[in-house]
Amino acid sequence: MGTAKLDEGSVAHKEVKSARLTIRTTSTTNDVIDRAARLQGVDKSAFVVSAAYDRAREVISDHEQTVMSEKGYAQFLAMLDRPAEPIPALVEAMKRYGRQFNGE
Repeated sequence: MGTAKLDEGSVAHKEVKSARLTIRTTSTTNDVIDRAARLQGVDKSAFVVSAAYDRAREVISDHEQTVMSEKGYAQFLAMLDRPAEPIPALVEAMKRYGRQFNGE
């Protein structure tokens, strides 16, 4: 079985590694991670950092994207195209702003 080099990402792996990450785990979890790292041909630290980095990127990506059905997307666009109705509290806030900062 071949070995694979794990990578923290094209930008992250070029940075100087000065930040420290300390974790506690069970001996069973530690053994599983150790075995998986050996199977990949990397040390445990590289394995854990790579896996955590990949998962972190997934989580961030999931939160930065909005996925909706075609029907939902059409409804969303229709709502954006509708003229906005004035909100009385917002209209009053804008008037106060004008008086305070523009001398109106």
